[in-house]
Amino acid sequence: MALGAYTVLLVYPATMFVYDGIRSEYFGVLFLLSLLGVLAGRYRLSFRSLERIDRWVLLAFASITIVAWLSWAGIGFDPEAKGRIAKYSWFLLAVPVFFLFRHLRPKMEIVWLGLVIGAWVAFGRAMLEELKLVEELGWKSPDRANGVMHPIRFGDLSLLLGFIALAGALYLDGINRLARAIGIGAFVAGILASVLSLSRGGWLAAPLLLAVSLLPLLKGKSRGYKAAVVGGIALGLAGLMTLPGLDMGKRFGQARADLEKYFVQGNSKTSLGARLDMFETALSAFDKHPFMGVGVGRYHEYSKKYYEANKERLSVEVIWWKNPHNELLLHAATRGSVGVVTLLALFLLLGYRFAVTRHDPGGRIRFVSVAGLMLVLGYAVFGMSIALFEHRDFLMFFVIYAVLFLAETGWRATEMRTDAALNQPGDLA
Repeated sequence: MALGAYTVLLVYPATMFVYDGIRSEYFGVLFLLSLLGVLAGRYRLSFRSLERIDRWVLLAFASITIVAWLSWAGIGFDPEAKGRIAKYSWFLLAVPVFFLFRHLRPKMEIVWLGLVIGAWVAFGRAMLEELKLVEELGWKSPDRANGVMHPIRFGDLSLLLGFIALAGALYLDGINRLARAIGIGAFVAGILASVLSLSRGGWLAAPLLLAVSLLPLLKGKSRGYKAAVVGGIALGLAGLMTLPGLDMGKRFGQARADLEKYFVQGNSKTSLGARLDMFETALSAFDKHPFMGVGVGRYHEYSKKYYEANKERLSVEVIWWKNPHNELLLHAATRGSVGVVTLLALFLLLGYRFAVTRHDPGGRIRFVSVAGLMLVLGYAVFGMSIALFEHRDFLMFFVIYAVLFLAETGWRATEMRTDAALNQPGDLA
């Protein structure tokens, strides 16, 4: 089982940006390993052994699937929703994979190595595309690096891999100086790959990821020292946007112009304007169906009706897409307030779990906690401009690494509880 898990954790990040077609298969291997482990009697799916917070997080994972299935049943098992239901079902299957990782306790140095390789591969792929040495997929903006996926997904994931690589270089104990240098290089590589994708939305997460990665390191330092370190790196990241040929400054300038056209001139015929029209459409669906929404798979049908009633002012892109380019609003529109609560519960519970352990003195747990918190915060920001879990690239990465990091922090909590019990004074009577 360990060999299979390590193979996935090394091969998956290395191939996700260069081979299109295998994503859920990696998670499928982990799921099968978890079932084989239970059937062979290697471990049990024992929820009673878990900390209460871990049980709540796993319940939140399962609830994402359960609510999606209830929504599907409520609209009569619409064939249009079948593919989407299959995607959200992976959240329930993540529960046995959690127990697999809890049993195996993979070495975090190897987990980190896989992510470092992924960041370097992302940069290499982006450079090959920039130099026109590999064929791009021909998206709407073919000059943007895409790494065999949409440029937005490529930019967001490469950015996240870069920051997780930095966290390992800062906090893992079992790596030497050369490995740390390679990890810091992977941070820069991931950032540059993201820049070459010209994805604007993901960069809104960069300040948060920077703060999360550095704050444990700066604990106990003076305010001036903290400000100097954070400010220096922030200026360095901002400077990337001004490098010749990267056009990041132009992209953000275009965003400002789009917002001005939308709010001042009432013109939604721009990239951001179209997204805001989609947000409006999703909110309209939620307003009319506040409890369970219009149903999974029914957003596109609703958007067509809403566009027909308001076509004089809405962008036609409202009916081009089958989601509103926002994960929270997609849940609101298709699963109503029930869906919103389950999604927020998952993110908040995961974030809390990682936040409370990020100052652990052990480098292994500090890395896991920081990386897990960056995963949650990064996805929360990414989800403002894209429907995260409609896309297998985002979905598979999240469910694998969220339960992996959760399993490790859970083990640490159990160890601390056991040590505390052993250190209690005995009964002298």
